[in-house]
Amino acid sequence: MTRPCVDVVVEGPGERPDVLRALRRIEADYTVRRAEDLTVEAMLGRDPSHARLVFTSAEALPRRMAQLADARHHACATLLVCEEATAETAAPPCPAPALITVTGPLSVDSLLQRLSVMVTLRETLIAVHAQLENARLEQATWLARLRMLDEELVLAEQVQRELLPTKIPQVRGARLHTFFAPADRISGDFYDVFRLDETRIGIAVADATGHGVPAALMTALLKRSLRGKEITPQGYRILQPDEVLQRLNGDLIELGASQSQYVAALYAIYDELTREVRWARGGVPYPLLLSGGGEPRCCVSAGILLGVEDRPQLEVASLRLAPGETLLLHTDGLEALLAARRRTTATQATDATVGGRGEEAEGHSAFVLAPGAAPAPMERRFGAWRELRLRTRVTDWDVDDITVVGIEAA
Repeated sequence: MTRPCVDVVVEGPGERPDVLRALRRIEADYTVRRAEDLTVEAMLGRDPSHARLVFTSAEALPRRMAQLADARHHACATLLVCEEATAETAAPPCPAPALITVTGPLSVDSLLQRLSVMVTLRETLIAVHAQLENARLEQATWLARLRMLDEELVLAEQVQRELLPTKIPQVRGARLHTFFAPADRISGDFYDVFRLDETRIGIAVADATGHGVPAALMTALLKRSLRGKEITPQGYRILQPDEVLQRLNGDLIELGASQSQYVAALYAIYDELTREVRWARGGVPYPLLLSGGGEPRCCVSAGILLGVEDRPQLEVASLRLAPGETLLLHTDGLEALLAARRRTTATQATDATVGGRGEEAEGHSAFVLAPGAAPAPMERRFGAWRELRLRTRVTDWDVDDITVVGIEAA
């Protein structure tokens, strides 16, 4: 049988001859070190022993326990002994499984019994120590990678924001409004508003399937593809809405199969002189026409998700806006948010009625939140939607990116 090796650390004066006699009784190899103030590294020593005895004072006991509390420091069991401690000075039990604390007198027989258990546990403790150290190193590696990924997400978010228009052009006879609320730091939604020539404005709204980084990467392609002007030797040519979407569809088909290959998109041209909007849509919700206090009207036109077929049928629709009318071009995130609000309102309707308060108790936001429920400036509608999105719990709706472009005829 291997002779036990014991590391004895004595803090303060005293040779502890009783302890040394006990160690000789069991034919243990031992080393004795004495110090007034030890660091954890000095206290634990360099070479793992079968067991370690640390004799300390009542004054230093809490500090020593704090030093030795971390189990990853222990390649062998440590017996921390404070014989002068009383009930008032004794420290609470330590959570480290490799640290045993004894307060009060320790008999030789009790010491030998504890040493026997500690020697038996040494191999197990060494294995646990190695596993904990490996786990600590692996955790440090993962934390470093997470920090790197977070920095990359910050950069991706900044790049994506720069792809969006920084300034909405002024439009004669109408006002343009935009609302963009990503589900996460980066978004699969995209919009663009730009001037085509002296009298026409191009408007693009798109939603790449999926969420997160794969969908967000598609926005760079959308920025390039959803352009409505082609430079020619003679000058330029304004592309028709369906032609713009067909070009985007071709780019998606050329990319090949991938999880984020498909895109729902709408491209529109607004004519300032006639207040006419012409658009083609591929998979996005139908545009909504808001007129006075009436119900919103869906402007139906044919068009499937882009990236599915080589030459999809994309209908070009048109609408001449009357003063006071607003056309909303949006992604399906807005529908999901308003549907969640309708479900919540229906659930609470009975309680609100019994309590003597109707929906008006929510304030002015009640008529602003439902499209077309009452005349309201677009700023108030968008503000109410933004507030609703912040108040709606994640468990109440399928959180999605929300993008809206509103054309409000003056």
